Amino acid sequence: MWEKLEQINKRFEELVAQMSNQEIATDHVQMTKLAQEKSSLDGIIGLYQDYKVTVKSLEDTKSMLNEKLDAEMAAMAKEEAHQLEEKRDRLQEELKLALLPKDPNDEKNIIMEIRAGAAVTKPQYLQPNCSGCTAVMRRIEDGT
Repeated sequence: MWEKLEQINKRFEELVAQMSNQEIATDHVQMTKLAQEKSSLDGIIGLYQDYKVTVKSLEDTKSMLNEKLDAEMAAMAKEEAHQLEEKRDRLQEELKLALLPKDPNDEKNIIMEIRAGAAVTKPQYLQPNCSGCTAVMRRIEDGT
């Protein structure tokens, strides 16, 4: 997982460098492709950078615990270490989810048609909380 994140981070940095290139900045088609790819990596990179900062803070806090501290400072450091460990674990889970492959159809719009099944009567397939639907059904059943 960490190698994959480092590859994504490297690709993100390459994209930023390419987008700042004057030749590419004038090519709108290429710039759009790069911007879309960069945009798709923004979320993962944000999580990864937050994870790295959290791990660094956790290491610093644990090194403070190894030093001689008064009781109050030691208690505060332990509490902070506990919070940072929870945050690290949460970010690690979010990173695992973010690395799952994305379906290319997720970004597309759809048109959904809802039809009744063979054994379903009209009121069964209409949602009762859809006041417009039920009003239309009443008019259809009344023949108006």
